[in-house]
Amino acid sequence: MVYKLSVVKFGGSSVRYAFEEALELVKYLSEKRPIVVVVSALKGVTDELIRFADGDKEALFRVERIHEEFLSFHGLDTKVNIDFRKYLPPRALKDEIVSLGERISAKIFAEGLELLGLKSKVVDPLEFLMAEGEFGDAYINIEKSRRRAGKLIRLIKSGVIPVIPGFYGNLNGFRATFGRGGSDYSATALARILNSRCVLIMSDVEGIFTADPKLVPSARLIPYLSYEEIKVAAKLGMKALHWKAVDPVAGDIPIIFGKTKDWKFGTIVLNARSNFPIIVHKVRGDFAEIFVVGKDIDLSGFEIEEKREGFVKVVVAKEDLLETIREIHREVVEREEENLRTSNNSELWARI
Repeated sequence: MVYKLSVVKFGGSSVRYAFEEALELVKYLSEKRPIVVVVSALKGVTDELIRFADGDKEALFRVERIHEEFLSFHGLDTKVNIDFRKYLPPRALKDEIVSLGERISAKIFAEGLELLGLKSKVVDPLEFLMAEGEFGDAYINIEKSRRRAGKLIRLIKSGVIPVIPGFYGNLNGFRATFGRGGSDYSATALARILNSRCVLIMSDVEGIFTADPKLVPSARLIPYLSYEEIKVAAKLGMKALHWKAVDPVAGDIPIIFGKTKDWKFGTIVLNARSNFPIIVHKVRGDFAEIFVVGKDIDLSGFEIEEKREGFVKVVVAKEDLLETIREIHREVVEREEENLRTSNNSELWARI
């Protein structure tokens, strides 16, 4: 078994808009310990592939154009083949199509690492990441995958950096996806399979905030969360992490969130419970559901739709969403400002 390695997952925005920074981060980290990289498709590609799978034939040309422009901008000559196994059962064919972006992204990322002088190789999850369940919503069988990971482990021990397409595994010999955002799940499952030191989730923001900072400019960066807290928030609609990604690492493998462009790390997930509320929302038709995740949340000034152990739910008209979220944030976060700890980038670097 390989010990003390780190799994680093780059989201689609990082691969597309912070490519050089992502490569340099991997190079820097690989000087400290073995690294396994998991990548998402370039931002926007999966949406186009879903449109293609649903019948929009022009979408495939848009996928080609995104990659051609990306490769031209970065001076890469990666051969991108828009190809997939066409003679598959219908549901398997859709997963084959929509996971194409990750496979292309991994190939590009591995070439980028090679140009930096690092030994790198794309490893297809079909070889070892064993899935169960349904196409489009599959689960990873950790024990079966561990038994198939010998080749991957030997590769790491030889000094090669594996670059692994996220988002899918092997279901009866077919590619089966884990649901949108499933590359997070790929990364944490790999961390468990390989006994990783930690998992880094790299994106265009440095961590988890008390609310979406695009909607609430005063949203606070949360320094730490428990596995339970982030799983509840993710299930209720928080986009920073797929909810399936929590269970493989819960208890002993930290998840650290960082911003690729600045190499800034802001939030760590571990066993310690946070006092920070997290406000997430979903829009359903003409209404918006607002969830405040946390214990002992006091929303006495609002009409509460539902209250459970880990969250409180408020429902408002869609047009009142922004005003209500900001009002709730003022009530449950900003008034408790002096009791909330700030994030420490250097502390998180020490964990990596």
